[in-house]
Amino acid sequence: SKVEKFRIILDRYKVSEDETIFITDTLGDLLEARVVNIPTIAVTYGAHNRSFFMREPHSNLVSIVDSVDELGRMIV
Repeated sequence: SKVEKFRIILDRYKVSEDETIFITDTLGDLLEARVVNIPTIAVTYGAHNRSFFMREPHSNLVSIVDSVDELGRMIV
């Protein structure tokens, strides 16, 4: 599960959830990141489109982006 992997990363690198950002193209990943409160950017140019991410509110969803250029502007 990614939940356990997220916890390992946070512990290993001694960072908190608010010091991280997760980028994903799937709703499942977004849901797993929500379990550990990791802020997440969803990209629509992978497995799922915008409608998948917008089906319900997600407390950890920072943004939905439609291109690599837009993602680059978000994380600079």
